[in-house]
Amino acid sequence: MGESIEQRTRLEVDDLLWRCPREWLEFETTADLGACEEIFGQPRAVAALRLALRLRSRGYNVFVAGPSGSGRTRTVRRILRQEAGGGAVPDDLCYVMNFEDLKAPRLIRLPAGKGRVLREAMATAADRFRQGVAALRASGDHRRRRESVAKDHLEEQTTLLSEFQDEVKQEGFALVEVNLGPYRRHEIAPLVDGQPVPFHELAALVRDGKLDEADAGRLRERHPDLAARLAQTAAKYRAIARDLEQSLSEADKDAARPLVDEVLEEIRSALALAEGLRPQLDEYLEQVGQYLVAVFPLLFAAGEHVASDSDSVETAMPDPLAALRVNVIVDRTGQKGLPIIEEANPTAARLFGFIEVQRTPEGEVRADLAGIHGGAMHMADGGFLLLNAHDLLQEDGAWAGLKRVLRTGRLSVAGNTPEGAAPLVPEAAPIDATVILVGTPALRELAAAEDEEFSKLFKVVSVFEERVPVSRPVVSSYACFLAHVIQEEELLPHGADAVARILETMVRVAGGRGKLASHLRLFTDLARESSLVAAEMGSDVVHREHVERTLLDRRQRSGFLSSRILESIDEGLLLLDTEGAVVGQINALAVVETSLERLGYPVRVTATTAVGRSGIIDIEREAELSGEIYTKASLILGGYLRSRFAQRHPLAITASVCFEQSYGGVEGDSASSAELAALLSSLGGVPLRQDLAVTGAVDQHGHVLAVGGINE
Repeated sequence: MGESIEQRTRLEVDDLLWRCPREWLEFETTADLGACEEIFGQPRAVAALRLALRLRSRGYNVFVAGPSGSGRTRTVRRILRQEAGGGAVPDDLCYVMNFEDLKAPRLIRLPAGKGRVLREAMATAADRFRQGVAALRASGDHRRRRESVAKDHLEEQTTLLSEFQDEVKQEGFALVEVNLGPYRRHEIAPLVDGQPVPFHELAALVRDGKLDEADAGRLRERHPDLAARLAQTAAKYRAIARDLEQSLSEADKDAARPLVDEVLEEIRSALALAEGLRPQLDEYLEQVGQYLVAVFPLLFAAGEHVASDSDSVETAMPDPLAALRVNVIVDRTGQKGLPIIEEANPTAARLFGFIEVQRTPEGEVRADLAGIHGGAMHMADGGFLLLNAHDLLQEDGAWAGLKRVLRTGRLSVAGNTPEGAAPLVPEAAPIDATVILVGTPALRELAAAEDEEFSKLFKVVSVFEERVPVSRPVVSSYACFLAHVIQEEELLPHGADAVARILETMVRVAGGRGKLASHLRLFTDLARESSLVAAEMGSDVVHREHVERTLLDRRQRSGFLSSRILESIDEGLLLLDTEGAVVGQINALAVVETSLERLGYPVRVTATTAVGRSGIIDIEREAELSGEIYTKASLILGGYLRSRFAQRHPLAITASVCFEQSYGGVEGDSASSAELAALLSSLGGVPLRQDLAVTGAVDQHGHVLAVGGINE
C-alpha cells in the first residue's frame, strides 16, 4: 500500500525550525569580529540607490521604500558616505549688499572656506578704511586742500557779487537777500535816501512827497534790465557753486582712491583667488570700491563733527560701512567630500531658509542682510539631502517648496518669512542636490497617485525587501553588523550560539525557512535586551539561554491577549472540542494582531445544510461582520460547490456557515478550507475529527492554497 495523505504531509519539528549552521558563524564571540555596517541581501535596493547618487541628473532623486526598522535609513547613510567621500567640496554661499538695489541682496559663490575669509576681510577692510579716513583727517592735508578749493571758489563768488552790487548801486539800486522759508535769494531793491525799499512802496513814497515821480519812473524803467543782469549773475554764481561741488568731489575722490585701492587689494590678497576665477566677486568688489569713494565725504565730515562737538549724534546715525558686511549662509570650512545633510524636522523654514524680521512700534517690518538664514537645501547644494517622507508630507508648504526647487533648480528665501512679506528679496540660489526620501512602499504609491509630479521628480525607487534569502554571506553580514552595534553601544559580546538564536528568531519572523527578516530594529533590540539579561545573570558573554530568556520575557510582557484566550478555553467560556468526531463542526485557526502581539488561536466553525434554494448563507457576512477578503472567500466556496455538485442539476441547498462565539469583525480567507470541510461534513453526514485544527484558503477547484501566519 502507498503512503496515506497524513504520512505524506506530516511535518516533523525540524521541518518547522531553521537552525543556523555553526560553521556559518566563524567566531566564538562578536568581540572577534571586525565591526561593519554593511548588510547583504538587498542588491536591487542598493543598485538603484547607487545609480541615482552617481547619475546626479535632474529628476533622478530617490525614494527609498521599505518597512520601518528594515535598516533602510542606516544603509542609505552608509552608501551616502561611500559616494560622497571622494567628491569635491562645493562652494560657500554668501549674501552681500546689492548697491544697485538695496532690497535685493546678491548671492556670491566662493570656494569652500573662502566665504568666511571674505567676511573677515570685509570687516577688516571697513576698519582699515575708517582708520585711513581718520588718518587723513588728522593730517589736515585733505582738509587744507578742500579749504583751498573752497576759498578760491568762494572768492570768485564774492568778487562776482561785489562787482554786480557796485553796478546796481550806481543805478540807484541795492542787492539784498530775501528769506524764502529755508532758502535765501538775491533781489534788486531801489534805494531811497540811501536805504533799500520794496518796489510796492514806491507809489506811497511819491504820495507822501518823499520821492519824486520822475525818480520813481526812472527806477521802474531800469529795474527790468537790472533784474535780467541779476539772473545772469545768479546763473554764474550757481555755476561756480557747482564747480566748487565738483572740485570738492574730485578732491575727495583723489583722497579716497588710494585708500580704496589699498583695502580692495587686501581683500583680494586675503581670498587668494586666481584672476577672473569669480566674476561675481570681481563685480561686487568694483561696486564696493565705488561705494567707499561715495561715502568717503560722509565719513570725513562725520569725523570733523566729532572733533568739534563731543555730544555728537554720530553714534545715533547708521554706520555707512555696515553695508560691507557679509552673511555666509553656507560655510564649508574644513568639510571633506560632498555634503550629506539629514533634516529630522523638515519644516519649510528649516528646509529652505527664512528671513528674520523686526517689527517697529509703529508696525513697520524691517530686515537686514544678517537676517537671511539658509536652510537644509542650501547646505545640501552639490551633495545629498536625506529626509523622512512621512515627516516631509506632514509639514505645510514643505512638499510644495521642495517640488519648486527640484523643478527649477533655484531656491528663493524671500517666501519664507514668519512675519509675512519680507522687506528683502534676496537673489535666488542655484541648487544642485540629490534628495533621498525614506518611507514605506504604501506612502510612495499614495504620493505618486496624489501628485503627478512626484514620479517625475523621484525617478528612482530603491525598494528594501521585508525578507532576504538566507545564505552564508547574509548571515555573516548580520553577525558583523551586530558586532558593530554591540561595540557602538558598549553591550556585552554575544557568543556564536546567541547570535545563532537571534538569527533563528529572524527566520521565524520572516515566516519561511529560506528567508531572513530584514527587521534590523528587532534584530538589535533582541541583542540589547539579551545583553541586559546576561548582565543581570552575572555573565560576561551573552549566550543562547540569555536570548531564550529574553524571548520568553517578551512573550510574557506582551501576552495579555493570549493569556485571556487561554483562560477562556480552560474555564470553558470559549467552547472547543478536542476529542471525538462531530458532523458539521470543525476547529479553525484565527490570527489576531494588536500593537503588542500577533497570535493564533482555535475557533469553532459550524455548518448546517438543508434542502432549499437559498444557497450558502454566511452568517458573518449577513451580520455585516465580515471584511472584503472574507466575503470573497465565501463566494469562492459557492463556486466550488456549484462546480462540483451542480453539473447536471441545480444545487437545491440552503446552508449556513458560522464562526461560533465570534462577536467582532472577521477578515481573511484562511478559514475557507475549514468552512468547506464543515459544509461537506454536514452534507454527507461525515463526522470530522475534533483533535485537529484546520487552516488554509481554497480556490474554486478545491485546491488548498499556501498558508500564512503559520507561526502564530
